[in-house]
Amino acid sequence: MYEFLTATIFMQKSYMFGRLKSGKGVASGHLVGMIYRNLAYLESGVKPIWVFDGKPPENKAGELARRAAIKSDAAEKESKAKKDGDVEEEVKQAKRNIQVTQPMMEAAKELVKLLGIPVVQAKSEAEAQCVALVKAGKADAVVSEDLDALPLGAKVLLRKFKNRRNPAIEIKLPEALKELQLNHNQFIDLCILCGCDYTEPIKRVGSSVALKYIKKYGKIEEALKAIRSEVTKSTGEKRFAVPNDYRYVEARKLFTNPDVENVAGLDVQWRKPDLEGLREFLTANRILKDTRIDRIVERLEKCAPGVLVPGAVAQSAPRGKSVDELVYAKNGAGEGLKPTEGLDKEEEEHYNQ
Repeated sequence: MYEFLTATIFMQKSYMFGRLKSGKGVASGHLVGMIYRNLAYLESGVKPIWVFDGKPPENKAGELARRAAIKSDAAEKESKAKKDGDVEEEVKQAKRNIQVTQPMMEAAKELVKLLGIPVVQAKSEAEAQCVALVKAGKADAVVSEDLDALPLGAKVLLRKFKNRRNPAIEIKLPEALKELQLNHNQFIDLCILCGCDYTEPIKRVGSSVALKYIKKYGKIEEALKAIRSEVTKSTGEKRFAVPNDYRYVEARKLFTNPDVENVAGLDVQWRKPDLEGLREFLTANRILKDTRIDRIVERLEKCAPGVLVPGAVAQSAPRGKSVDELVYAKNGAGEGLKPTEGLDKEEEEHYNQ
């Protein structure tokens, strides 16, 4: 949902700053964005499953603290920019300081359910739950900007799968492993060594260095021995500084055995949208004008999930990187989203978020 909230922070005529809000004065960018994103999916024959993050793993505490520090810094800079009258800087910092509350998440879940689209609450990481849905045959691919889906085992990952302006990027894990000349376990070690959410980064170890060591030594344990012992010829000093508490073993377990809900017990059925309930929801929260609500209802009547042929995608709800992963339908989803005619300018902007 961060994605939609960020997209609806705006600057008007270089002097006015604002966020998209409902008639009640509450931030509504996430809900408006989700309405039009899902309409785009449904009208293109894509059947999404929205997966929401659960409790983050303990190993992610360091990364979460880093993100919190960035938000705190952005909040201070946003406040200063507002005081100085620097609207452009205020907008920039506001986009770095997006806050998603639990009530916002619950409202998003309610909206998605009213659209007839399945909602899954993950135990922990949404990406891992999406991969589990694909492995169980409940979905065909994971849609996410988070590359963690690949070491988790997503055989097909779709990135940029969100609008009709640019084509999606499809990454097929088996082909990637073949190109890299690695097996999946080695690929997981490569991803950890490159830097992931569950370990501190090793300075100067990027993708090319990590790949060189994993290819040469086969696994991260042996690669780390070599990395720790390597010195710079000119100075004799150690080239790399591996953190003392480099928890690669725990990180590997989070990729190979993530904490996910049993897919067999999940309700991932698509249903006809509750049009009256949707209308009441949008009207009561004063999210859109009545004319726009009428238009949305008309479009939903033509592309209701209950009418579509079988096939699906798993999507994690957009959070910091988005409420974020999606699984897509077999009937043409991989071909990109088709345009929808008859949108006015404002709807066009939401459709293309």
